[in-house]
Amino acid sequence: MCNTNKKQKGFTLIELIIVIVILGILAAVAIPKYVDLSDQADVAASNGLAGEINAASISNYGTYKAGSASYVAIYAGADCDTVARALVTSLPTNAVVAGIATETSTGVITGCTVLNRVGNTAPVALNLMATS
Repeated sequence: MCNTNKKQKGFTLIELIIVIVILGILAAVAIPKYVDLSDQADVAASNGLAGEINAASISNYGTYKAGSASYVAIYAGADCDTVARALVTSLPTNAVVAGIATETSTGVITGCTVLNRVGNTAPVALNLMATS
């Protein structure tokens, strides 16, 4: 004998469409927030890197002023990336410190910038202490 009263198990087409629409709305809200957080993380990483280089340059200047021979010479016209890599040996290989150092009347070298990943327009200015 054939039992025709079996209950069907599964989802109806309407239920599936509603779930897909809800997932689409959630994705439309979540993706821009994720992108914004990624940009903020890049800016924070650049600020941290700039702070690390600034601290290293201040320590380097103190070493120079103390008369120790183990300092990194920083002069106007120096390539900022080369100077930063000499000061901070653990600088990430993908980090870019751009610019040419220019000396101000107060003896501070400016013009160096930590650049973020491609597409992010938030460079961070550095002030390296002059040793000349």
